[in-house]
Amino acid sequence: MAVVAIPSFDAVYGVDEAAICNRALSRISVDVIKDTDEDTKQSRICKAIYAQTRDELLRLYPFNFATKTRYIPLDTTYPLPTELYAYAYKAWDYRELDVVYTAASNILTVTAGTVYATDIGLSVFGADVPVNARIVDVDTVNNTITIDRPVIVTGTGIVKKYIPLLKIVHVGGNNNNLYELFGSNEGGRILTNISSGTQNNEQVLEMRCVEQVIDPKLFDSIFVDALVLRIAMKVAVSFTQSAGLISLLYQEFAQILQAAKIASAEEKEIDQAEDWYASSGPTSKTRR
Repeated sequence: MAVVAIPSFDAVYGVDEAAICNRALSRISVDVIKDTDEDTKQSRICKAIYAQTRDELLRLYPFNFATKTRYIPLDTTYPLPTELYAYAYKAWDYRELDVVYTAASNILTVTAGTVYATDIGLSVFGADVPVNARIVDVDTVNNTITIDRPVIVTGTGIVKKYIPLLKIVHVGGNNNNLYELFGSNEGGRILTNISSGTQNNEQVLEMRCVEQVIDPKLFDSIFVDALVLRIAMKVAVSFTQSAGLISLLYQEFAQILQAAKIASAEEKEIDQAEDWYASSGPTSKTRR
């Protein structure tokens, strides 16, 4: 019989994750979590649903803090399944880097490959890299990346970096551009007839997307309020039979999402104004 992994809070952000769950537990009058490793009913439920609920909420609405513009490279070897599309782009922008690392250090020195300032926020995988590692800083002069958790041993090896993609908002800078997403992770490709020019000597596609953000300190306050309510609704099913309470939580959740839409619209208006004044006119191709 296969062993089932026991759900847990993140090794780095677990305290902050438990704090969000405690706000949800308080909303339904359930004892809070006092230790991230405790074995209680409420702790087990929160550990099991927290990450899934966080990602679910990010997919449900494109909160601005998790929405980014990425430029993904063309895959010239991908077999196009139909004659509708001219290009296939690597949706998760999977790359490999040769690195040197030291035990208990968060810094990886890249010996083959290039690091960019835009790498911040990307996921990193490797044999000696802890699970869920994210790039939090880069040094383009010394060609190093800093991840949010230390590696386990000293050595060399290959690490993979890619976009922690949850949802595509649009491609090519326009909501009306036609595209299809096939596959996932390293095999994920966006098929389209759009090109966004070249970057670093590669033909690329501009992709506006929602990414998986795992550091609670990066969440905005509206997202946290919505996440607390969504977790509370799920946990309430196991602790209360009150349909009225669950209905009330749902109504509050709907109001929070509406507030997020209003706030997002206001922020986008500001961004558009800044882009206008930074450009040379309405026909400018300059993007910030």
